[in-house]
Amino acid sequence: MAKIEKKETSKKNTSTSEEKKTSKNNKQYKVLFGCLLVLFSIGLLLSFISFFMHGHEDQSTVNQILNRNETANNWLGKVGAYLAYLFIYKGFGAASFLFVKLFFLTGAFLVLDLPLRKLKTTWFWDLFATIIISILFGFFATSLPELGGTIGYEMNLFFQDFIGKIGTLFILIAGLIIYLLFKIK
Repeated sequence: MAKIEKKETSKKNTSTSEEKKTSKNNKQYKVLFGCLLVLFSIGLLLSFISFFMHGHEDQSTVNQILNRNETANNWLGKVGAYLAYLFIYKGFGAASFLFVKLFFLTGAFLVLDLPLRKLKTTWFWDLFATIIISILFGFFATSLPELGGTIGYEMNLFFQDFIGKIGTLFILIAGLIIYLLFKIK
């Protein structure tokens, strides 16, 4: 009977040591992924800022990203030019800067081992603001299409086709009021 008890205790010790190893590995992976998200957000910030300074010059390099003879003026090179083109020009325009905030906060939450539940509302409201700001810039900034991006411009045209300019303006004002009411309270 004494031998059986020793075997059971040794099984318990090995299972707890395995659990400690996996929890330690999970924490390491969370910290690693969090650091990568923080670095990615900093890279996005640099490429977005550089896009507004050199975006028109880098249009040709975006299509020839694998051509070594082409050079990009973006601070992060061809990859930065492509990411900025994807997020700003083809995406949500200047509202894409909110993605920098979201990726940075998510990375910080993972590194600091904070509960991710608090981050859900931030993601929701920032994505809501991204859409509203993109459509707003698409509505007002017709001379600079980069401000609204393709999504803001197309969504603006879609709303104007179905509910007109005044209706689109009312939707934008309602979206801003909803955002401000729930964020400022």
